[in-house]
Amino acid sequence: MKEISLNNRVIDKTEWQKLCSRLGARSATEVAQVKGPTYPTRIPDIDQLLGGGLPFGALSEIVAPKASCGGSLVLHLLIESTYLRSSYAALIDAKNSFAPDSIRDEAHLRHLYWARCRNTEDALRVCDILSSDRNFALVLIDLRKAEPASLNRIPSNRWYRLQRAMQKHGSTCVALTSQASIPAATIRLELHTQFSLDDLDRPSDHLVTAIKVKQLRGAIEATQRLA
Repeated sequence: MKEISLNNRVIDKTEWQKLCSRLGARSATEVAQVKGPTYPTRIPDIDQLLGGGLPFGALSEIVAPKASCGGSLVLHLLIESTYLRSSYAALIDAKNSFAPDSIRDEAHLRHLYWARCRNTEDALRVCDILSSDRNFALVLIDLRKAEPASLNRIPSNRWYRLQRAMQKHGSTCVALTSQASIPAATIRLELHTQFSLDDLDRPSDHLVTAIKVKQLRGAIEATQRLA
């Protein structure tokens, strides 16, 4: 029987297939990425679902299908989490849509590098450069306003190259999209919240707990059940 080693543990082929199926992973490298250390987002539904947070050294995708589902709030919370960890984040803004004055505490911007891009291709070029910079614990790519056609034209090997760069340097990379677009994503989540205009008057702490996500790919808890 063929055996496969994963993090110094040997599992048989049947168990391996079950593990890959639960994780949505395609190789031992992807499984190890999902099982490794995590980057807490301070968003309860995400951190609980993923066993602590987003994986380090991996490319994750958060799909925000509607403007009212909380994509901007998630982006702000990820920036805030970097500041609270005394680390630095890079925001690659594919359509120059980020509004700095929407951040509730100006101090959080001191730990943010903002790359304002004109289109998706520019954003990917910047991402290729920043992916090798160890100064950034978190690299955010905001593609929510990118045209679907431009995302579909991106060869899958570019995303896998970015994934390998994140694995090599140990950074966390999160792409925010309006539809599932990144084949190399180790983790893929979809926001299922429906905020209303009345929610704008609610304290941000209440909004955080209202964020709900659905997991489309990856599961740290699956590896823990098999351990």
